[in-house]
Amino acid sequence: LFVLPEYQGKGVGSKLVRHALSWIGIDKRIYVEVASENINAVSFYKKFGFVETKRLVDSGVIFSSGASFTNIEMVKE
Repeated sequence: LFVLPEYQGKGVGSKLVRHALSWIGIDKRIYVEVASENINAVSFYKKFGFVETKRLVDSGVIFSSGASFTNIEMVKE
């Protein structure tokens, strides 16, 4: 889930997550991956009951510099 910077902090992301959770249903385990450096996104998902698992996931993204980043797996039971 990505929200353009000019719309962040205006409830757009929260509305999208609430809609997605209602569509998926609350009776299922839901996983998301969040860039480990994105502390705001980790906090955002925690507001919806997601918790960090111990699993780190290679993002598969490699920048032109050769650098890559790791995602944190989060789950909502």
